[in-house]
Amino acid sequence: FFSVILILGGDKRGKALVMKGEEIVGDGDSDVVVGEGVDIDGVDVKEVIDSKVLVQKKTQALFKKVSEFVEEDLSATKDEYALCKQLNDIAASQVEQNVESLQCTNDNLEQTIQQFSSLENVLKEIDMLHHATKELVGAAEGLNDFSKALEQKFKQITK
Repeated sequence: FFSVILILGGDKRGKALVMKGEEIVGDGDSDVVVGEGVDIDGVDVKEVIDSKVLVQKKTQALFKKVSEFVEEDLSATKDEYALCKQLNDIAASQVEQNVESLQCTNDNLEQTIQQFSSLENVLKEIDMLHHATKELVGAAEGLNDFSKALEQKFKQITK
Protein backbone atom coordinates (compact mmCIF):
# COMPACT_ATOMS: atom_id res chain seq x y z
CA PHE A 1 0.00 0.00 0.00
CA PHE A 2 1.06 3.57 -0.57
CA SER A 3 1.07 6.49 1.82
CA VAL A 4 1.05 10.04 0.64
CA ILE A 5 2.20 12.74 2.98
CA LEU A 6 1.00 16.11 1.80
CA ILE A 7 2.35 19.38 2.99
CA LEU A 8 -0.39 21.73 1.88
CA GLY A 9 -0.65 25.44 1.86
CA GLY A 10 -3.88 27.40 2.21
CA ASP A 11 -4.66 27.26 -1.52
CA LYS A 12 -4.62 23.44 -1.78
CA ARG A 13 -1.15 23.58 -3.34
CA GLY A 14 1.85 22.01 -1.74
CA LYS A 15 4.46 19.26 -1.82
CA ALA A 16 3.82 15.50 -1.75
CA LEU A 17 5.99 12.73 -0.37
CA VAL A 18 4.86 9.26 -1.54
CA MET A 19 5.84 6.23 0.52
CA LYS A 20 5.38 2.52 -0.02
CA GLY A 21 5.58 0.90 3.40
CA GLU A 22 8.63 2.55 4.95
CA GLU A 23 10.33 3.24 1.61
CA ILE A 24 10.10 6.65 -0.04
CA VAL A 25 9.10 6.17 -3.69
CA GLY A 26 8.28 9.76 -4.60
CA ASP A 27 10.36 12.79 -3.81
CA GLY A 28 9.04 15.56 -1.62
CA ASP A 29 9.76 18.13 -4.28
CA SER A 30 6.77 17.28 -6.47
CA ASP A 31 4.29 20.10 -6.71
CA VAL A 32 0.70 18.94 -6.35
CA VAL A 33 -2.70 20.53 -6.48
CA VAL A 34 -5.17 18.46 -4.50
CA GLY A 35 -8.24 17.44 -6.46
CA GLU A 36 -6.66 17.36 -9.91
CA GLY A 37 -5.85 13.61 -9.94
CA VAL A 38 -2.10 14.19 -9.97
CA ASP A 39 -0.07 11.07 -10.60
CA ILE A 40 3.23 10.94 -8.70
CA ASP A 41 5.42 7.98 -9.54
CA GLY A 42 2.39 5.81 -10.50
CA VAL A 43 0.24 6.74 -7.51
CA ASP A 44 -2.95 8.74 -8.04
CA VAL A 45 -2.77 11.30 -5.23
CA LYS A 46 -6.50 12.15 -5.43
CA GLU A 47 -7.44 8.46 -5.06
CA VAL A 48 -5.18 8.12 -2.01
CA ILE A 49 -6.58 11.31 -0.51
CA ASP A 50 -10.17 10.21 -1.29
CA SER A 51 -9.57 6.81 0.35
CA LYS A 52 -8.06 8.51 3.39
CA VAL A 53 -11.04 10.87 3.57
CA LEU A 54 -13.38 7.85 3.34
CA VAL A 55 -11.44 6.09 6.10
CA GLN A 56 -11.60 9.25 8.20
CA LYS A 57 -15.36 9.55 7.67
CA LYS A 58 -15.90 5.88 8.49
CA THR A 59 -13.65 6.22 11.52
CA GLN A 60 -15.60 9.27 12.66
CA ALA A 61 -18.87 7.37 12.15
CA LEU A 62 -17.46 4.43 14.11
CA PHE A 63 -16.32 6.69 16.94
CA LYS A 64 -19.73 8.37 16.94
CA LYS A 65 -21.50 4.99 17.16
CA VAL A 66 -19.11 3.79 19.88
CA SER A 67 -19.65 7.05 21.74
CA GLU A 68 -23.44 6.68 21.45
CA PHE A 69 -23.20 3.06 22.65
CA VAL A 70 -21.04 4.06 25.61
CA GLU A 71 -23.41 6.93 26.47
CA GLU A 72 -26.43 4.58 26.31
CA ASP A 73 -24.59 1.97 28.36
CA LEU A 74 -23.58 4.58 30.94
CA SER A 75 -27.14 5.88 31.05
CA ALA A 76 -28.49 2.34 31.56
CA THR A 77 -25.85 1.69 34.23
CA LYS A 78 -26.78 4.97 35.93
CA ASP A 79 -30.44 3.94 35.87
CA GLU A 80 -29.53 0.50 37.27
CA TYR A 81 -27.54 2.12 40.08
CA ALA A 82 -30.48 4.45 40.81
CA LEU A 83 -32.80 1.44 40.97
CA CYS A 84 -30.34 -0.41 43.21
CA LYS A 85 -30.19 2.65 45.48
CA GLN A 86 -33.99 2.74 45.69
CA LEU A 87 -34.12 -0.99 46.47
CA ASN A 88 -31.37 -0.55 49.05
CA ASP A 89 -33.26 2.34 50.67
CA ILE A 90 -36.45 0.25 50.79
CA ALA A 91 -34.57 -2.72 52.25
CA ALA A 92 -32.88 -0.48 54.83
CA SER A 93 -36.27 0.95 55.79
CA GLN A 94 -37.73 -2.55 56.18
CA VAL A 95 -34.74 -3.66 58.25
CA GLU A 96 -35.21 -0.60 60.46
CA GLN A 97 -38.90 -1.45 60.88
CA ASN A 98 -38.02 -5.06 61.70
CA VAL A 99 -35.45 -3.91 64.27
CA GLU A 100 -38.05 -1.64 65.89
CA SER A 101 -40.62 -4.46 65.88
CA LEU A 102 -38.14 -6.91 67.38
CA GLN A 103 -37.15 -4.36 70.02
CA CYS A 104 -40.82 -3.86 70.93
CA THR A 105 -41.31 -7.64 71.07
CA ASN A 106 -38.21 -7.99 73.23
CA ASP A 107 -39.46 -5.27 75.59
CA ASN A 108 -42.85 -7.01 75.85
CA LEU A 109 -41.15 -10.33 76.54
CA GLU A 110 -39.03 -8.76 79.30
CA GLN A 111 -42.17 -7.25 80.86
CA THR A 112 -43.92 -10.64 80.70
CA ILE A 113 -40.93 -12.32 82.35
CA GLN A 114 -40.92 -9.68 85.11
CA GLN A 115 -44.67 -10.09 85.63
CA PHE A 116 -44.30 -13.87 85.79
CA SER A 117 -41.45 -13.49 88.29
CA SER A 118 -43.61 -11.26 90.48
CA LEU A 119 -46.49 -13.75 90.22
CA GLU A 120 -44.27 -16.77 90.85
CA ASN A 121 -44.52 -16.43 94.65
CA VAL A 122 -48.29 -16.04 94.42
CA LEU A 123 -48.49 -19.11 92.15
CA LYS A 124 -46.37 -21.10 94.65
CA GLU A 125 -48.75 -20.10 97.45
CA ILE A 126 -51.74 -21.12 95.33
CA ASP A 127 -50.07 -24.49 94.68
CA MET A 128 -49.46 -24.91 98.45
CA LEU A 129 -53.10 -24.01 99.20
CA HIS A 130 -54.28 -26.46 96.57
CA HIS A 131 -52.13 -29.21 98.08
CA ALA A 132 -53.31 -28.32 101.62
CA THR A 133 -56.91 -28.33 100.42
CA LYS A 134 -56.43 -31.82 98.97
CA GLU A 135 -55.01 -32.93 102.31
CA LEU A 136 -57.95 -31.38 104.16
CA VAL A 137 -60.42 -33.06 101.82
CA GLY A 138 -58.63 -36.35 102.41
CA ALA A 139 -58.72 -35.80 106.17
CA ALA A 140 -62.41 -34.87 106.03
CA GLU A 141 -63.20 -38.01 104.05
CA GLY A 142 -61.21 -40.02 106.59
CA LEU A 143 -63.15 -38.42 109.46
CA ASN A 144 -66.40 -39.04 107.66
CA ASP A 145 -65.52 -42.71 107.18
CA PHE A 146 -64.43 -42.94 110.83
CA SER A 147 -67.65 -41.35 112.06
CA LYS A 148 -69.71 -43.76 109.95
CA ALA A 149 -67.78 -46.68 111.39
CA LEU A 150 -68.36 -45.36 114.93
CA GLU A 151 -72.03 -44.91 114.20
CA GLN A 152 -72.23 -48.50 112.99
CA LYS A 153 -70.52 -49.75 116.14
CA PHE A 154 -72.80 -47.65 118.31
CA LYS A 155 -75.85 -49.11 116.58
CA GLN A 156 -74.54 -52.61 117.12
CA ILE A 157 -73.85 -51.96 120.77
CA THR A 158 -77.28 -50.45 121.39
CA LYS A 159 -79.13 -53.24 119.76
